[in-house]
Amino acid sequence: MLRFLANLFTALFVVGLVAAASVVGVFYHYGKGLPNFQQLANYEPPVLTRFYANDGRVFGEYASQKRLYVPLGAIPMRVRDAFISAEDKNFYEHMGLDIPSIIGAAVANISRMQHSKRPIGASTITQQVAKNFLLADISSLVSLERKVKEAILALRIEKAYSKDYILELYLNEIYLGCGAYGVAAAALHYFDKALDELTLEEMAYLAALPKAPNHYNPAKHYEKALERRNYVIARMRDDGKVTPQEAQEAMAKPLQIKQRTMADGVQGAYFAEEVRRELVEKFGEKSLYGDGYVVRTTLNPTYQEFAQESLQEAFEVYDRRHGWRGPLAHVTLSAQQTNTQDESSPWKASFKTLPRHTGGKGWLRGVVLAHSKEGAMVGLEKGGIGIIPLSELTWARKYLGVDSLGPAITNSNQVLTQGDVIFVLPKEKDGRILRLCQVPAVSGGLVVMDPHTGHVLAMQGGFSFQESQFNRATQALRQTGSSFKTIVYLAALEKGLSPTTLIDDAPFAINLGRGLGVWRPRNYDNTFGGIMTMRRGFERSRNTVTIRMTHELVGIGRVAEMAKRLGVLDKMPHELAMVLGAGETTLLKMTTAHAIIANGGKKITPTLIDRIQNRHGKTVFVGNDVACMGSTTSLMDVPVLQDNRPQVIDPVTDYQMISLLEGAVQRGTARQLSELGYPLGGKTGTTNDFKDAWFIGFSADLVVGAYLGFDHPKPLGHHQGGAKVALVAVKAFFERALKGRPRVPFRVPPGVKLVRIDAQTGGQPGSGDGPVIFEALKPGASMQEQQVDPNRRASNDFDDEHAEEDVGQEGAPGHDAEPSHEHGQEVYGHATNESGPAPSEPENVIGADPLFHAPEARSSVAGTGGLY
Repeated sequence: MLRFLANLFTALFVVGLVAAASVVGVFYHYGKGLPNFQQLANYEPPVLTRFYANDGRVFGEYASQKRLYVPLGAIPMRVRDAFISAEDKNFYEHMGLDIPSIIGAAVANISRMQHSKRPIGASTITQQVAKNFLLADISSLVSLERKVKEAILALRIEKAYSKDYILELYLNEIYLGCGAYGVAAAALHYFDKALDELTLEEMAYLAALPKAPNHYNPAKHYEKALERRNYVIARMRDDGKVTPQEAQEAMAKPLQIKQRTMADGVQGAYFAEEVRRELVEKFGEKSLYGDGYVVRTTLNPTYQEFAQESLQEAFEVYDRRHGWRGPLAHVTLSAQQTNTQDESSPWKASFKTLPRHTGGKGWLRGVVLAHSKEGAMVGLEKGGIGIIPLSELTWARKYLGVDSLGPAITNSNQVLTQGDVIFVLPKEKDGRILRLCQVPAVSGGLVVMDPHTGHVLAMQGGFSFQESQFNRATQALRQTGSSFKTIVYLAALEKGLSPTTLIDDAPFAINLGRGLGVWRPRNYDNTFGGIMTMRRGFERSRNTVTIRMTHELVGIGRVAEMAKRLGVLDKMPHELAMVLGAGETTLLKMTTAHAIIANGGKKITPTLIDRIQNRHGKTVFVGNDVACMGSTTSLMDVPVLQDNRPQVIDPVTDYQMISLLEGAVQRGTARQLSELGYPLGGKTGTTNDFKDAWFIGFSADLVVGAYLGFDHPKPLGHHQGGAKVALVAVKAFFERALKGRPRVPFRVPPGVKLVRIDAQTGGQPGSGDGPVIFEALKPGASMQEQQVDPNRRASNDFDDEHAEEDVGQEGAPGHDAEPSHEHGQEVYGHATNESGPAPSEPENVIGADPLFHAPEARSSVAGTGGLY
């Protein structure tokens, strides 16, 4: 008996020794070449880059993995308990491997293998960290090799790091479905909550996901997701983490998922995309999507909403003037579907086969069911019936061409037929009265800027970002039309011309050279007003005044230098057509140039980013030029802000330009804006054939620029220019933004001499029939009595409908010339015909300098550049 026991003991010892040796051998074999677990000490996972508006709200997120890294101390204890109970209840007791659980899983797997079922594991949280962080290339394999490597790394990790640090890594790394990595990102995605706002049942659901995120998606498998959530709650109860009563109440509640909406409705897709491109340029795409930058932008959510609404309003106003282009689609409806008395909304089925359509804010899709005396009956996609009254259809005359419409609308069936799929907008809360809507064919952009900092406060690059990501505010190069005249007149003021300088609005022609014809720029209304002040020429945006002033007094070189200084055109061709807006630039650049004028002549750089911090909170970029001086910590010392912006325009000259722009609003092409009752300045712009419409407007502290046109340039229609098209958007914005705010006048810098004059003649008050204004003159300047022949004075009549002008693109650079004299006064230019067409005889044409650059000949010499 003793011998038997001795042999048995020896055999068991040998078997044990062999087994131990085998385990050691296996661990040695698989332990060679494992990843260095010490890299976990400096682990920095890919995290979200987030864009914040200037009120602190998030409006953009970019990441390869949606993750917000949260230190363990910021994760509520119950969230930790939920994951520990669900995944590894002995986490704080074991050494990295849970031996009893491993044995239990091994026994269970014997039975599962007999039934060809997938084996179960007994991985601890530490093993999952090893798998997710260090064995990502084989993490999806079901093999002994992977489990052994996990075990080896788990033991090593446990020796090197604390339990809390291992748990922190796990809770931030674990994938929880729907692109969410880590508990913080998952809480936002599934419940739109921060971790400390989660309820018990919500914490338990998150802890249920690591096992199989897609399998427990409540949208697809609600019952399985609910069962797994309640299992986690029960485990927390059994582990003593929650009371039985709390567990019972939590398990009785339904599983409710609240999909996250971005930042409480902050809309800034074009703005966000522009910031994203800038970050890619600064840091690279990989860094943007993984390094977790905190980007504080200049976006003002309120102004952004105003910008979107105002631009869409301008699109709609223009679009409705040009008629109805037809429905989105047409479907065939059964008799049951056209039954307007059926409250079950059977017509909803007709939308299932249609592609999605992008509409405006609040727009709904509907299908025309029938016609009645009241109007068109429309079944809404979301259910319910509304009516489009005839009064809402009168604009929808058939589109026949850019300047041609079908007959007037007297019945709804002239516009819509049964089965037409259309966009509508409810006019009342109950949704019964509807407006017919149409996605505009025209496009454009709008920019809002703080002139003192260069901060871009809002940006809308089109009707809808979903429809087109092309940003027309920053990417579209378009001719500027007469909005460029601001640059020209600023160059003239800088040279020493005065707003009271007299210039002849008379025919002007230049011989372009042998075989190239004669260029005759003309005014919008094809008339000439005779002698007028520089101010009046600007306010009425007269082309011939601008051309003559540049050619004879300023010089094209000065204009080109000013355009470069203000960032509008870096290399402006020395051609006279450029002063009428034949050059191409972006809306953002034009708005920035006017912002420099609005702030008193200080150079600014348009910026969408205020500050960027890395994941550790260190500031890596600052977007302004203002520094706080002084290092004292005394509470009695007031910090001094040092303005580093260079002065690029003399303040007095700059104010003279502001005064001219304000005059354009009060008496000129932009006087529609004066209806708002605020001190505002601005300049309209329209290109030849009405292809581009511009308006740049500003108050003392806000600059707004808008441009409208077709993406593939073509005429907007006769008289569809800056005042009638683009100004609508800017006016709508200011009407919203300035509501309830005090009237802030433009700031007058030291040295400006304000003199009372007649705005019509530029002479002493009473010398004409124009309003009396305070003209801004430079120090030492005197204003002489202007004895102008009344028969040659510009007319005071001015029709807003024709408050625009044509320009020529073919041109030649001008040169300085001596003024002519009339009645002892300086009058620049000499009219050969006061109101008729330009002369064609060679002796009446201002000869072209042979050194002038003559562009390619065109079929017409009337001009093809910018308009007003």
